[in-house]
Amino acid sequence: MFNNVRKQYPNAKLVLIGNDSYDIETKSESTWRLVQQKCIDYNLHSAVSYLGKIPYQEIQEYIKKGHICVFPTFAETLGMVTIEAMALQKPVVNSNIGWAQELIVDGESGYLVHPKNHNEFSDKIVSLLKDEDLCSIMSSAARTRVETIFNIEKIVEQNIDFYKTIIS
Repeated sequence: MFNNVRKQYPNAKLVLIGNDSYDIETKSESTWRLVQQKCIDYNLHSAVSYLGKIPYQEIQEYIKKGHICVFPTFAETLGMVTIEAMALQKPVVNSNIGWAQELIVDGESGYLVHPKNHNEFSDKIVSLLKDEDLCSIMSSAARTRVETIFNIEKIVEQNIDFYKTIIS
């Protein structure tokens, strides 16, 4: 994906944050080692950095520095970092698997793409890099969506109503 982006934006940088993990498809013990190999293959080593797991408090600072947040995951349950990126008004390109479909309206508050569709993922990233107005509109919609779905007053009311049905 990133190689495709770099073809159009040679100065683009990729910052990877989070635990390294086993790769189911290749049976590799380290996803980061797989990425490093691709970096060497495509001469991207100076454009890609891996921070590993960092303290939770630092995540927001990296999100604020970023232009676009990309989450091509197969395994996320409820991605708090996606929610935080949207709340911080960052355009998001996310996996279309599972919960993200409930949070992101594709093409409105972010993009949803299957993680195996590398060309579409990179096309969505490039479309955002090309169009600041699109980034601004999508970022605002993302913030509004998060505020609507995670409004604490609404959630409290929903929880109270739910518990009332159980106790009755």
